[in-house]
Amino acid sequence: MKKKYMLISLLVLVVTVAVVLLLPAEKKEIEVARGTCGENLTWVLGDAGTLTISGTGAMENYADKDDAPWYSRKDTIKTLVLENGVTSIGRNALYGCAGLTSVTIPDSVTTIGRYA
Repeated sequence: MKKKYMLISLLVLVVTVAVVLLLPAEKKEIEVARGTCGENLTWVLGDAGTLTISGTGAMENYADKDDAPWYSRKDTIKTLVLENGVTSIGRNALYGCAGLTSVTIPDSVTTIGRYA
């Protein structure tokens, strides 16, 4: 009887270890670039293509399509995350970001500029 419980315990342990090892680990993006994009806004671009805008207030409006500070990396941007507190997406901010497939816009955003 004791042998049976030890065998079951060992089996449970092996299965638990296997499940933990097989589950994909959440990979944190490595920061590629960062800067400011408004008086109280910052941006961070990760190596997996996530552009995150955080802080409070309005994003700058960019006079030309290539004025956004992340424009030189526009082809790598796949996901845009605007955190709560951001109130606008600036004019020309995402112009040319053809690979963008996911956008998160919080309720705090009330204005989206032309060609954003």
